[in-house]
Amino acid sequence: MMAVVYRAMLATLPLLLAGASCLPIGDSAARLSGRIVVNGEPAASDCELSLFLASTNQRVESIKVRADFEETFVIAPGEDDYYATISCEGVAGQYRSPALRLGSLSTYRDGTDLGTVSLSRTATK
Repeated sequence: MMAVVYRAMLATLPLLLAGASCLPIGDSAARLSGRIVVNGEPAASDCELSLFLASTNQRVESIKVRADFEETFVIAPGEDDYYATISCEGVAGQYRSPALRLGSLSTYRDGTDLGTVSLSRTATK
């Protein structure tokens, strides 16, 4: 009886392995870096860096950052388009990046530099 079960399991193994090769396994990661300036000076307050999946506008994660940042996000496996936003306390509006193609090994290794993000402090009355 055990021999029959064992043979049946071995017979399905190639099918399982063939199907598994078509599916992405695990997660990917994205590294974003940059510098935030407010009215020409490095941001003094905590800011929030958020990453969104472009096709659905779904937020992947938000991270508190300072003026100079390099952060890693866990993203879905495979390449896709994302965008980042940056907002800071007491600052008018927020920054939104252009589309970022993330998820490849080379993009993670090299990182994605958002450059210098300039924001303006809200006027006080």
